[in-house]
Parts: sequence; structure tokens; C-alpha cells
Amino acid sequence: MRAIPIVTQEDQKILSDMEIEIAGMMKEISSKEEGISKAEEKLADLYNDYAKYLAKYVRKLRDLSKQIEILSREGKSGVTQEDVQFIKNQITHIDEKIEKFEKLYDRLKDLSIQKKSLWEKRNDYAEVVVTAAKFRTKMVETKFKIEEAKNKMLPAEKVASSETKYKDLEREFQRSQKEKEKKWENYEKEMVEVNALWKKFKEAIDDKGME
Repeated sequence: MRAIPIVTQEDQKILSDMEIEIAGMMKEISSKEEGISKAEEKLADLYNDYAKYLAKYVRKLRDLSKQIEILSREGKSGVTQEDVQFIKNQITHIDEKIEKFEKLYDRLKDLSIQKKSLWEKRNDYAEVVVTAAKFRTKMVETKFKIEEAKNKMLPAEKVASSETKYKDLEREFQRSQKEKEKKWENYEKEMVEVNALWKKFKEAIDDKGME
């Protein structure tokens, strides 16, 4: 039969320190994702600028199409119906590209807004993790003082005071644990929203390709 390892107060303090470190790393992840998102916003603006220029280009193509159609009615103009259809096909293709890049712009902008909310929810969770970890550390320290006071046979009122403090800390710790669960649920809900927007962005890319 394997011996059950003895959990010491030091083990609990190590756990608290690790949780605080992990919470700090979660915030750093949010910060790095923010940098990525800023680049995505710039890409969205480039898509928008490109779509606007294509719209300007397609207006010129329509003018060209009208002129070619006029000339195609004259047998000696050298303009054929194939020429007319060629320009019309280009216009249709460019119209589709404009629609695609407008969608890409909208999807990336929506995603950027939702991701900001995701970082906020993640950071909220990280904050509560730190709070709970600090309460655990204080509980460990207070428990040690109680044991030390009992071993030294200090006055009962001093022990009682520490025990009251310990119970208060325990209540705060339990409250922070419940709050941590709630914050994580909020974070998970936000992740679902972000993933849905990523899917829409991917669908916008896959639709008819990029050219």
C-alpha cells in the first residue's frame, strides 16, 4: 500500500505562489494577444482600403463596358461580342471580390471587439486567482501562528484571536473560490463567442477563394 504524502503548510504556500505566477502569465498572454489583434485590425483596414479601390476600379470598367458595347454595334469598329462579354465577366469577378473583402473587413472588426472582451474576462479571472491564493497564504501563516501559540502555551485569548482571524480568512477564501468559478464560466462563454467569429472569418476566406 502506497503511503499518502503529507501535505505541509509549505506545500500550500508553494501552491499559492504557483497560482499567482500562472495568473501573471495569463495576463501576459492577453497582452500578447492584444498585439496580434492590433495587427489584425491593420489588416482589416487594408482589406477595407482594397475593397474601396476595387469599387473605384469597377466603376471605370463599367464605363469601359458601355463604350465597348456601343462600338460593338458597328461592324467596322473591330470590337466583338467576345470583347463585350470579357469585360462583363471582369466586372462580375471584381464585384465578387469587393463583397468578399468587405466581409473580411467586417469579420475581423467584429472579432477584434469580441477578443477585447475575452481578454477582460481572462484578466478578471486571473485577478480572482491571485486574491484566492493570497488568502490561502494568509491562512497558512495564521494557522502556523495558532500552532506556535499553542505550543508556547500563550494566553487563550491570543489563541482565540488568531482562530477568529483564521475563520474570517477561510470565509473570504471560500468566497473568492466561488467568485473564481463564476469568472471562469464568464471566460468560457466569451471563448464560445470568439470561436464563432473565427469560424465566420474562416468561412469568409474559404468562400470562392481570395482571387
